[in-house]
Amino acid sequence: MVQNGERNSDPKLAIKMKKEARYPLPIREWSEDDRPREKLLKYGEHALSNAELLAIMIRKGAPGKSAVDIGRRLTEKWFDQKSVKKIT
Repeated sequence: MVQNGERNSDPKLAIKMKKEARYPLPIREWSEDDRPREKLLKYGEHALSNAELLAIMIRKGAPGKSAVDIGRRLTEKWFDQKSVKKIT
């Protein structure tokens, strides 16, 4: 693996970095202020993004993707500014 122009010969580090890139930190390991459900209870629905609101409804992620990642992907794919304005 190449970092900063130097080749890293530690295979364990390379595997760890590759694994971290593929498997983001699960929501249950996020700080409580960043978790969508706790954020909703503490600050209310206006403090959450559309992706976070969808994540609460989705409830579970998929291998390598959190529910927030999936919610973000859905909002990018299906919602644009015009459709959000029509809804509200």
